[in-house]
Amino acid sequence: NVKPVEIIIQRLSETNPNCLFVLLSSQSALPDTDSKYGRLKFHLEQLLRQSEIQWAIIRPGLVFGQGARGLFSSMSNLIRISPVIPLIGSGSGLIQPVYVKDVVQALAQILREPSEHCGTLYQL
Repeated sequence: NVKPVEIIIQRLSETNPNCLFVLLSSQSALPDTDSKYGRLKFHLEQLLRQSEIQWAIIRPGLVFGQGARGLFSSMSNLIRISPVIPLIGSGSGLIQPVYVKDVVQALAQILREPSEHCGTLYQL
C-alpha cells in the first residue's frame, strides 16, 4: 500500500510539484496506534509531509450514509434494540461519525480552491 503512494509522490515531485495531492487518511492515523491500518495511514501522511509536493490530508471519522451497512449501522441497530450502549474496546476511543456527503463536500471544496488548502490537515 505504501509503494504506489511513494511512486506517485516521486513522479509528481519530478513533473508537477505544484499540483495538490489530497490524501484520504483516517482518524486512527497515529504513530503509536495498535491498528496496522492507522500506522499505515500515519506513514503515508509522513511521506507527504516530507515531500516537496503540495498536499492536503483529510481524516474522516466513522463514515456513514443512507442505507449504510458498516460499523455505524450495526451500532445504531444494536442501540435501538438493546437496553445498554455497547462499548468498543476500552471505551476510551473517540468515534466521530461523519456523513458521507459531508466528506464529499469537504473534498470538493479542497479541489475547487487547491491553493487555499495546501499543507492542511482536516479532521472531519
